[in-house]
Amino acid sequence: MAEGSNVDDIRESVYKRFTDLGFKFVTIDMKGYRLGSMNATLNNGK
Repeated sequence: MAEGSNVDDIRESVYKRFTDLGFKFVTIDMKGYRLGSMNATLNNGK
């Protein structure tokens, strides 16, 4: 389970760094930047 704890350590480190910088909320898009990703739900109805 070392792999899972490493991910948790990274997650906590990222969260702490951004909250230390003054951010109240920290979210991560796990797929990264994608052009047109905001329109993905609009295209589901087609």
